[in-house]
Amino acid sequence: MMIKKDLDRLKENIGNLISPNGFFSTSKDLDVALIYASDDNDELESILFDITIDRAKLKNTSKIVVADIEHFSRSPDEKEVLFGIGTICKIDDIFQDSVLQKCRIKIIVSDEALEHVQKYTEFIRKELEETNSTRLFGKLLVELGQYLKAESHFKLVLKILSKNHLDIAKSCISLGCDYRESGNYRTAVELLKEALMIREHNYSGRDHYNIATTLMSIGVTYTYLGDYENALNFLIQALDMYQRLLPSDHPVIASALVKFGNLFEKKYQYHDALIYYQHAYDMAEKILPIEHPRLLEYFQYIINIYKKINRIDDAIQLSNEKLAHYRQLLEETHSSIVQFHIIIKDLHDSNEQYLSNC
Repeated sequence: MMIKKDLDRLKENIGNLISPNGFFSTSKDLDVALIYASDDNDELESILFDITIDRAKLKNTSKIVVADIEHFSRSPDEKEVLFGIGTICKIDDIFQDSVLQKCRIKIIVSDEALEHVQKYTEFIRKELEETNSTRLFGKLLVELGQYLKAESHFKLVLKILSKNHLDIAKSCISLGCDYRESGNYRTAVELLKEALMIREHNYSGRDHYNIATTLMSIGVTYTYLGDYENALNFLIQALDMYQRLLPSDHPVIASALVKFGNLFEKKYQYHDALIYYQHAYDMAEKILPIEHPRLLEYFQYIINIYKKINRIDDAIQLSNEKLAHYRQLLEETHSSIVQFHIIIKDLHDSNEQYLSNC
C-alpha cells in the first residue's frame, strides 16, 4: 500500500534511481505478493512492485546483496527473497494492471551510483552502532514528541550507568538535542559537553567519528545561542577531525561546510557564508546524484545569500544555468526542475520588489 501522493512522486521520477533506507523483501510467487498488496482505499493505493535482476547488465554484482531465503524461512510457502540495505533500483515503468486491478511499478536492480549509497549505508551503520535498546527507547520517546517522558528516561539512565559509560554520552546527546530544539541552548551545550568529555575519555584522545559529531553538535548549538566565537572554535575542531577521518569528498564534510556557512550568515558575514555554501555545493555536486534533494538545499543557501546582498540578477543567471543543466539530464516534470522554476520565479518577484523600492 502507498499514499497516493508518494505514488505521484514516483511517477514523476520514472527513469531515476531509488534506494530504500533499509532491508526489504518480496516473493517469487505472484499469488503471495497479491495477498500482501491488499485493496485500494480513499488514502492508499494498492501497489505491486515488479522487480527485475538482470545480471548481464550489472557491472558490480559482488556489491549487490540479494538472498533467496525460501529454505530458511519459517514460512517457505511465501518463497521470500531478501534485498540488502542500500539496494539501488531504477524505476522502469508505472502502469495500471487492468487484469490484476493493481498499480504495478516495474523496477530494475541497478549498480549505478553505488558508491554514494555505500557512503550513506556506512553512515547508517555508524548510527546503529550507537544505538542499544535503552538508547533506542529514549530516542523513540523524543521522536514521538514525548519530551518530558524522554527527559525522565534519560535521567534514569544517568543514575543507573557508571559515570563514563558511553550510553551516558548517547543519552546526553539525545537530551541535549531535545533541549536545543526547544530553544534551551545553554542546557543543551552543557549536556553536549558532558557527552564530549565521556567520549574523549573512552576513546583516549584518539580521533573518532563520534567525537567529531559531538564537536559539530556543540558548534551548531553555540551558533543558535549567538556565541559565535565558541561556535567557530568547535566547528573548526569538528571539521579538522572529519578531514582526518573521512575521504575528502565525503558528504559529511560537505554538510559540515554548510554549518560554517550558517554561522557566518548569522554573523551577517555574507561573503564568507557564500564561500562555504559554494564549497559545500560544489563538493556535493560531484558526489551526489543530480536528483538528490541535498543539492537543491545547498543551492538554496547560495541563492538566499545572493538575495541578501542584492545580487538578484546574478542569482537569476546562476539559477537559469543550473536549470539548463538539469534539463539535459532530467524530465521536465521532475521535481528538481519544478523546484528550480519556483526559485527563479521567486527571484524575479524579489527583483521587482527591490527595483520598486529603489
